[in-house]
Amino acid sequence: MIAQRSDEKIMELQVKVIEARLDGMDRAITLQHNALEKRLEALNELRQAVVEDLEDFVRKDVYNDKVKVIDTDSNRITALETRSIVWTLVLGLILIGIQIFMKQR
Repeated sequence: MIAQRSDEKIMELQVKVIEARLDGMDRAITLQHNALEKRLEALNELRQAVVEDLEDFVRKDVYNDKVKVIDTDSNRITALETRSIVWTLVLGLILIGIQIFMKQR
């Protein structure tokens, strides 16, 4: 009987030890889960911030297309300016020639 009671007590103590270990494991899992949730929330916030920042930037292909248009327009403006300067010079020389011709008469 005494041996049986001590065996029962040993079994009860072993069950308590196992239950305590399982409770500790459950708490550890809960803590790890909470820590993981916090990390995932931080990563989601970071991702959202990156997405918002990307909206502030122009894609490279769009930028290159706009630069090509600006370069083309700039070349056209330069050509028009050059033509207008040449025509102004020609008209000025013609007017000077007319004035010289009129003074000689």
